[in-house]
Amino acid sequence: MLTADSQINQKLETPNFLSQNLVFIDSQIEDYQFLVSGISSGINVIIIPQNQDGIEVITTYLEQYTNSRQTLDTIHIFSHGSPGSLKLGNICLDINNIDRYRDHLKQWQNSLNSSSEILLYGCNIAAGIGENFVQKLHQLTKANIAASVNLTGAYPGDWNLEFTTGKITASKVLKPETMANYNGTLATLTVANNNDSGAGSLREAIATAQSGDTIEFSPSLANQTITLTSSQLDITEDIIIDAVDAPGLTINGNNTHRVFQTDHQTDVTIKNLTIANGRTTESGLEGNGGGINTGFQSTLTVENSTFKNNVTSGQGGGAIATGHQSNTTIINSKFDNNDATAGEHERGGGAIATFGFATLTIQNSEFTNNKGINGGAINTPSTALTIENSTFIKNDSTAGAFTPTGNHGLGGAIYTDGVSASFGGDNGSIIIRDSLFENNKGAGGGGAAFLFTYPGDNVVIEDTQVINNSVIFNDQNFADGGGIRIGTGKSSAGRTTPVQHQITNTTFAGNTAETQGGGLWVQQQPDLTRVNVVNSTFSENRTESPDGTVGLGGAIATLSPTTITNTTITNNYAANLAGAVYTTESIAPDVRVRNTIFDRNTAGNEFGISQQTHFQLTDRGGNLQFPAVNGHDILVTANIAIGDPNLAHLQEVNGFLVHPLEDGSAAIDAGVNTDAPTTDQLGNTRPVDGDNNGSSITDIGAVEFIPTSPPENCITGDSSDNSLNGTSDHDCIDGLGGNDTLKGAAGDDTINGGDGNDTLGGGAGNDQLNGDAGNDSLTGWRGNDIIDGGDGFDTLQGGDDADTLTGGIGNDLLNGGNGDDFIEGEADDDELNGGDGQDTIGGGNGQDIINGNAGNDSLIGWLGNDIIDGGNGFDTLQGGDDADTLNGGNDADTLNGGTGNDLLNGGSGDDFIEGEAGDDELNGGDGQDTLGGGNGQDIINGNAGNDSLTGWIGNDIIDGGDGFDILQGGDDADTLNGGNDADTLKGGKGNDQLNGDSGDDFIEGQAGDDELNGGDGQDTLGGGNGQDIINGNAGNDSLTGWIGNDTLTGATGNDILQGGDGLDILNGEQGTDTLTGGSNSDRFIFDIGSQFNLTDIGSDIITDFNSAELDKIVLDKTTFTSLASVAGDGFSVAGEFAVVDSDAAAATSSAKIVYNSANSQLFYNPNGATSGFGDGGLFATLENQANLQAEDFVLIA
Repeated sequence: MLTADSQINQKLETPNFLSQNLVFIDSQIEDYQFLVSGISSGINVIIIPQNQDGIEVITTYLEQYTNSRQTLDTIHIFSHGSPGSLKLGNICLDINNIDRYRDHLKQWQNSLNSSSEILLYGCNIAAGIGENFVQKLHQLTKANIAASVNLTGAYPGDWNLEFTTGKITASKVLKPETMANYNGTLATLTVANNNDSGAGSLREAIATAQSGDTIEFSPSLANQTITLTSSQLDITEDIIIDAVDAPGLTINGNNTHRVFQTDHQTDVTIKNLTIANGRTTESGLEGNGGGINTGFQSTLTVENSTFKNNVTSGQGGGAIATGHQSNTTIINSKFDNNDATAGEHERGGGAIATFGFATLTIQNSEFTNNKGINGGAINTPSTALTIENSTFIKNDSTAGAFTPTGNHGLGGAIYTDGVSASFGGDNGSIIIRDSLFENNKGAGGGGAAFLFTYPGDNVVIEDTQVINNSVIFNDQNFADGGGIRIGTGKSSAGRTTPVQHQITNTTFAGNTAETQGGGLWVQQQPDLTRVNVVNSTFSENRTESPDGTVGLGGAIATLSPTTITNTTITNNYAANLAGAVYTTESIAPDVRVRNTIFDRNTAGNEFGISQQTHFQLTDRGGNLQFPAVNGHDILVTANIAIGDPNLAHLQEVNGFLVHPLEDGSAAIDAGVNTDAPTTDQLGNTRPVDGDNNGSSITDIGAVEFIPTSPPENCITGDSSDNSLNGTSDHDCIDGLGGNDTLKGAAGDDTINGGDGNDTLGGGAGNDQLNGDAGNDSLTGWRGNDIIDGGDGFDTLQGGDDADTLTGGIGNDLLNGGNGDDFIEGEADDDELNGGDGQDTIGGGNGQDIINGNAGNDSLIGWLGNDIIDGGNGFDTLQGGDDADTLNGGNDADTLNGGTGNDLLNGGSGDDFIEGEAGDDELNGGDGQDTLGGGNGQDIINGNAGNDSLTGWIGNDIIDGGDGFDILQGGDDADTLNGGNDADTLKGGKGNDQLNGDSGDDFIEGQAGDDELNGGDGQDTLGGGNGQDIINGNAGNDSLTGWIGNDTLTGATGNDILQGGDGLDILNGEQGTDTLTGGSNSDRFIFDIGSQFNLTDIGSDIITDFNSAELDKIVLDKTTFTSLASVAGDGFSVAGEFAVVDSDAAAATSSAKIVYNSANSQLFYNPNGATSGFGDGGLFATLENQANLQAEDFVLIA
């Protein structure tokens, strides 16, 4: 079935549909389908998917015109835009990366004719620096181009394209009614700096943004911090803020401001940001949300973001507070050390608080060390709550234990106050799935979660672990539910629909409560409400007051109808009554148990009674109790079986903590199949024939026993050289002493070589071969075999299928053969070969040689100086300790050197290479590689391909080689060499040297006192912070000093030099250059290293000369040789400088340096009063029409 987009794009698959106009629409612009529907008939429309490179998409479609020998008249492109940038799929095309697409853009010429036009519909594309971008696009495509210099789209935008590179004849392709009724704008705003406000700041971008816009960040802001010094950031439009291009970017509230405030009825998305140190000081609702506070009926989506150290003094939401009737979604985000205790309010959720009639969805997220009054992490009144695949660790609500305003401290991690919109209102759900609650602490109720509901609400907890949580007394003398407490309010009068609270496949372990329900406490529920506990484990939970006298229901305390099915309840303790399940006499008949284990649960009363339960429960069959009761106690149910379940210790299996059944368990095949679940807590199928008697009966408890087939035939040799052959059964063969030959034949065999130099062959079946002592040869042949060489110099051959090979002591040879093998050399110097398949290979101790061979392998050297070769396939190589050599081989590999001075060679393919600790050498080889040096003095070579290279910590040498490379220095003093092609170089911290070499490079020094050299090509250089030396070298370059006292030298070419902040020195040298000093006192130097030559020195433009800032024009007497004045400030020879009011007057002036104040032009006049300028001429124009005086000059020798 075709989607709408594919139906649109399919039109171009047949040449008959090729039209003279083509429209590309980026799918990320608001309501792009509306624009599609508004394109005039007869014009092909192509949708650019958001997960594809838009330039490649356009190039692919244009090839159809080339292949069919047709040409286009006009290309219309609709996308988000910003000055000098347009968003196309998953890339942003801008002035910094346009040369990377040079070949693609030149290919467009093949599909265009001599008068073709490209119309760019996107906000501000040609504004400011965007003019240069559009001109560059024109140069590469040869098409006349039109673009907008303001907002494009709905008011206050328009559909006019104000800037053009030539004559534009094409008409608009949108129907008039579409342009009139479209509600969005086509803007992507880019934050260029980390200033609190002003041009290029996040605050300015938010203020400028229109509904539907996306705010992105310059890659130069990666790992930087934007600190708010004036106020919070107010968002009034529906926008997206996405820092995907600047990983590690933090928005810092400076411990004085909330970070974001969204307006009522806005839809805002925050992606890939860290929000830290937000703080509010107001009380009540005004102080909600230290990190983000959203408005009434708002929508907030947070993805891949971190919230840490945010504090609220209002009602709640240390990190996020959401407005009334809001909808909030949190995806793949982290919340750490956020605090909502200062307000002492019942809505004080430490990380997130909603405020009624709302929804909150949390997926794949982490909450750690957050503190609140109710809900250490989350507080949700009248809110539909869904939590999936998330973790809650060390959150704390005990600060609410003694607040003066009520029963607080509830829910160490989560506190809910109903879902329904009002008492007796609409039904709703609290859903918790695939999540972990560990070491959370509450007061009053719910060490992990206090889940309060109203009639009609239901609770669903699935595939979750509730471990080591605790609840202490609050000032109301409650401490119920060490793990989870489920409560309710009001009656269910008038309701006729049953409600089921469901707890499935969940483990409660090690939780403690000081009154009731060490693992789970259930309040009396409304009529027609039942709690179902299925396939769950309760282990080592406790309920005990500080003085040791109070404690009911070590695992569970329930005051509501409850059904417990296929659950394991073991080793729980209550200080007073009912180590397993506590309930009241009136409720006990409606607590039903089926296929459930009650094992070794105890109570601490002096009479030895009520060890498991206080009243008998209702038996639905298949239950097991151990041990038997004493003469004073009661059985859990009247008909329960007595027997030892023989449980294994609590252990993690498939990611869950459970007690598996061991051989001889009385629970095996002892349950009832009626109403039993079809799978167990681990997802294994129920029932299986656990006792091998030919019938499958459900086991009792949470985990089904999976039997293994024991060996059926044992063959034993002696101390001589034996030759022993197995049978078709499952054999055990022991060679004992001597040099033995042992063969397993069919079946799953166990073969032990014993002492001597033995030869072992597994044959068919899943075999286990142990060489023991001696130099042995072991071959698995067919089946999934386990092969252990033992002591000696052994040779291990895996054979077919997935084998496990362990070399043991000695210099061993291990060959995995076919299949996905696990191979480990262990001690000494081993050679390990993976063979075919996706193998996992570890060298162990010693100097090992590891070859992955074919397949996608994982290779680890561990200790010793290892040589690791990935071979074919997408391999992962890790060196471990010591000095290792890693060779990625073919395909896209991942190499990690570990500690030691390592050599890492990526080979062919797009590799990821990281040196980690030690002084490493990294070589990318062919392909588009990502290289990171880690700690140490590293040498990093990209070699061929478009590579990304980062030095990290240490004084690194980084060489891009061929291709369009990205080089990042990291900490310390680095040397970066771009190599061939157009590269991006960023120094990071430290005093760095950055050399662009050939190609049109983008070079940024960032922090430290850096030296930047552009090399050949048209380069863009920016110093960043520090005292930088910036040299453009050959080509028409753009140089910017930014912050610090910088020295900028253009060298050859027509260069643009901008000093920025600081006391800067600007020297254009040869060519016609543009010089802008910026703030503070700057010096504009004219020196070409030789005698004045008008062709070489050119005619420079000084844009901002300011005598009040003590700017100076510096003339070198080796260039201006006719000057007789001595070196120093001004002219020591009277008359060598003059101000005139015309060029004619300048040409006949007797002065050597003449300034025409009428047109702000500065001349060198070596022949004095003789008409004309002789060998001199115009060498500078002061664009701001400065009033030059002699004291504005400095002469140097």
